[in-house]
Amino acid sequence: MDTDSDEEPLDNQVAIWKRKKEKEFLRLQAGTLVERNSQCGPNRLTKETLAEIFQLVQGDDYSDVLIPFTHVCHHWRAVAIGKRRLWTKPSTSHPELVELIIERSRGRGLHLTLDQPDSIQPWLLNAAIKVKLAHLDQAVSLKLDIPLRRLLPLCGLSLPPVPILESLELAEPKIVKGLADADTLFRKHAPYLYHLTIRKDLICLSASVFARLQSLEISTMRIDINRLATALADVGLLERLIFCDVETTLEGSEDEITAVPLDFLEELAVQTNDLMACVNLMSCLRIRRPVRLDIEVAPTKPAQLYQVEAAMTIVERYLTGDGTVPLLSVELESDCPLSFIAWNYIGEGGYPPLNTFLGSRVRINMHPPYDITQGRALLLLRTVRALRIHKIPHLSALGDLCCLLDSMTEVEALDLTDDPTVVAYVLPLLSTTRRYQNAYRPVMLPRLMCLMLSKPSWGRRWDPPPGMSDPFDCLRDYLQERLDDAEPIHQLHIRARWLQGVDLTVLGKYVVKLHLT
Repeated sequence: MDTDSDEEPLDNQVAIWKRKKEKEFLRLQAGTLVERNSQCGPNRLTKETLAEIFQLVQGDDYSDVLIPFTHVCHHWRAVAIGKRRLWTKPSTSHPELVELIIERSRGRGLHLTLDQPDSIQPWLLNAAIKVKLAHLDQAVSLKLDIPLRRLLPLCGLSLPPVPILESLELAEPKIVKGLADADTLFRKHAPYLYHLTIRKDLICLSASVFARLQSLEISTMRIDINRLATALADVGLLERLIFCDVETTLEGSEDEITAVPLDFLEELAVQTNDLMACVNLMSCLRIRRPVRLDIEVAPTKPAQLYQVEAAMTIVERYLTGDGTVPLLSVELESDCPLSFIAWNYIGEGGYPPLNTFLGSRVRINMHPPYDITQGRALLLLRTVRALRIHKIPHLSALGDLCCLLDSMTEVEALDLTDDPTVVAYVLPLLSTTRRYQNAYRPVMLPRLMCLMLSKPSWGRRWDPPPGMSDPFDCLRDYLQERLDDAEPIHQLHIRARWLQGVDLTVLGKYVVKLHLT
């Protein structure tokens, strides 16, 4: 008995010692793994850089996609959880996961979506939505894409206060059908709301609810123009207006369209497959200063000539602010004669900065291709002083291009640096009073002073397409004739090694200043 009683404490001590050593070994092993892990390439990045990588991985997706990255190693987990902005967009999933993601945001502005995914069971869906509703006071962005019958039992007749809400998307129009419903739903709990997206159906934009609205997007709906004008009447502070996949109807004649004054409008974007829808949408607005445009029209049926002329007339009104500011710069895209980018800015010395940010983009794809020689619709191009041509994929586009350039008599700067093929196509078009170099309408450009032909990224000689003249011969002849006419080109920008075996410095005697890069 005594021996057994003496040995039992010793066995306990041995067991305790073993457990202690095992814990110490596991601790040392974990420390060794952490040390070795810290020496690998990704973990040598700074925490800020690694967090930016996580942000790029997430993109516009929900924060849930980052959960696997928190289980790679201690370092990744610490960096991911330590950045609150990565955890501001929980999906509608298991309520415990939604609560965990919101907790990791630590009060930072949330981007919440109230929807009903098919992959989640109804009882879990209700619980997840309740969790989001409980944190609605932290939301800076809210998307409502849930039927009214499911939302009302969870929140009553009105949403909880959303005091810092800045952006609201109504993907389910039945949630808000009229002014009374809008007042009831929001109860003025979103005093800082400045962006609103409406899909499928239009709501009444009451000034009492959307008084500070600065950005509005209307998409995927069919709408009467006069009803739209009525809705926009109380949001006169709009600075940004977007129409996407909107079809229009008009009760009465076009002369009865009510124009809504939007004195603060700075940007207008229209994307539609109906040219007259674009015209009607732009006709119901009255502007007092130039507006930045982003127009994409791809008609599903042939457009009539009067529709094209109406579209270009109203485009001119927006770009020039009803004629108060001339259109100074423009870019021609591809082979579509009604496709261009324009901006109203001239740099130092009077030359437009051809690599600056482009303010407006207008692209109308015609079906079938529209012959610009019939309509002469682009009258606004007469005041253009800077021109950049992007791409000319085939010879059939040259005739339309010549017709466009024929009216652009004020062009002072021409940029052809985006595509070597453009140089080979456009240089033979340039003409002088002495000689026409092509069989098309002559391109005179009498005020041209700055010519940019290549950039450093071009590393080899560009062989001219079949049937086209050598670009160097065309350029030299054009420069010499301009010099003989006492109208030399002031600045020529060209890459020194663009044409192998050709000494481009000889061009310096034809121009005022030669820039070889």
